[in-house]
Amino acid sequence: MSLTRTTSLRLLKIGGIILIAFIIIGYSVWRTHTYIEGPAISIFEPVNGSALASSTVTVRGQALRVNIISINGNVISVDQEGNFTENIVLFPGLNILTITAQDQFKRHTEKRLTIMGLHQFPTVKATIGTSTDRIIPR
Repeated sequence: MSLTRTTSLRLLKIGGIILIAFIIIGYSVWRTHTYIEGPAISIFEPVNGSALASSTVTVRGQALRVNIISINGNVISVDQEGNFTENIVLFPGLNILTITAQDQFKRHTEKRLTIMGLHQFPTVKATIGTSTDRIIPR
């Protein structure tokens, strides 16, 4: 088969159209890939299963592709890169923290942290009826 000038140009046009179509499709897949993945949560601290002697813990992490993120139902804020830091009160004993995120398409993801609080609540000794002051009605 001999290639004439017209056949060569026709093949070149078809090849160019196919190349442009692949570039458009590839770019579309690349741009929508993050939306297809859905929301993601990474927790940097504390480590799941850790035991802490303090009465508070700082939860630090990153949430990607989220509109709303909450810890135990309380909405928290994130910066432009998705980083968040939140101080949480720990109770003595087992504490379960649930971090939930939702993206713009209402898809959810959830991470659970289990933390053991080793501290004790301070005790206050209350005495009743030891005061010598009296209330006198007017």
